[in-house]
Amino acid sequence: MTKNLDKWFSIIANFSVVAGIIFLAVEVSQNQSSLEESNIINSLDSSEAALEYNNNFREFLIENPDALKAWRMGSNGDDMPIDDRLIFNYLCANWVWNWVMAHERYDALGRETQALAMVGNVVRRARNQPGIGECWEGMRSVVLDTGYVKFVKIADEIDT
Repeated sequence: MTKNLDKWFSIIANFSVVAGIIFLAVEVSQNQSSLEESNIINSLDSSEAALEYNNNFREFLIENPDALKAWRMGSNGDDMPIDDRLIFNYLCANWVWNWVMAHERYDALGRETQALAMVGNVVRRARNQPGIGECWEGMRSVVLDTGYVKFVKIADEIDT
């Protein structure tokens, strides 16, 4: 009788282990699906954040004629009073930093095409607008110091 009972307990224990493994496999699968959905949502959030920043930046320039004047003069590399130069340097540093952050978000999500576009935007503007080029060169060390080496490395490759 004891052997028979032991046999049944052993069978029940084995089925419990198998059931536990199946349950775990189902949970892992569901978790994977949740992570993939979360990545898609994060990607959309990143796009929205970059778009929102650009819209806010444009609105700020439209609403602040002095800032717009400083941005235009600074972007073109024109001589300007020190106050306007300070405004431009602040705006440009924020503009560059936004693109660095957008690159970081896309890169973290594994979206290389969009990440590369973020770097390309800075490099293109730096090539075509002397003031932004000067600003970018000034920001490179800050970007490197904060650990965004990949951004600068890609920028260097695009620029050559």
